[in-house]
Amino acid sequence: MAAPQSNGIEPIAYKGAEASNARTADRKQGFYNKRSETWWKLREALDPSRAGGSGIELPDDQELLSDLTSVRFSAVQHRGAMCIKAETKEDVVKRLGRSPGSGRGNLTVVEAYDPATDQWTSMADLPTPRGGHTAATIEERIHVTGGEDLASADTFSDHWAYDPATDHWTAETPMPTARHGLDSAAHGQRWYVVGGGTGAGARTFFTLTNLIEVYVAR
Repeated sequence: MAAPQSNGIEPIAYKGAEASNARTADRKQGFYNKRSETWWKLREALDPSRAGGSGIELPDDQELLSDLTSVRFSAVQHRGAMCIKAETKEDVVKRLGRSPGSGRGNLTVVEAYDPATDQWTSMADLPTPRGGHTAATIEERIHVTGGEDLASADTFSDHWAYDPATDHWTAETPMPTARHGLDSAAHGQRWYVVGGGTGAGARTFFTLTNLIEVYVAR
């Protein structure tokens, strides 16, 4: 999957729990938080009946369409006024029986920043898409392990090493315990991988671990 910037789209980071000062397209309602605002604005953007039609062209993928329209909304009292609140991710998973991952697909994108030129360069993709993984450098190679796939609700134990000199990924010894949301640090030839959750998505909170597993480079 190409980085959004390659299509002229500039990603904007935000925290879903932050307050929102935005209004609906008809200016009648505010939003409970940024997450509610973002999901509702997507709903408005996908509406083919809006003036000029929708400016978003989706692939012919019914699961993706279902996931992007899966969130339900309610009117709640907040900060002295009625506003729109999106249901939580946990409630969506409970209702659907799965994580709506197609609309939040993980990426394989790898980009390198050169401070001398202040430029980003696309490098060889990760072999598999993932999020919530960890990385560390041992002897000029970047090691990556762990992570999750939101679409399948899987966590990963596979371990890959990237060589910047050749722009190539090599499979290495897998981590003993698959998990995501973990942390790590390298010391000499040893890579210490700490914590994380063995369950993906909404199950993360209930599967947090205090594991420490160590990889010794060859």
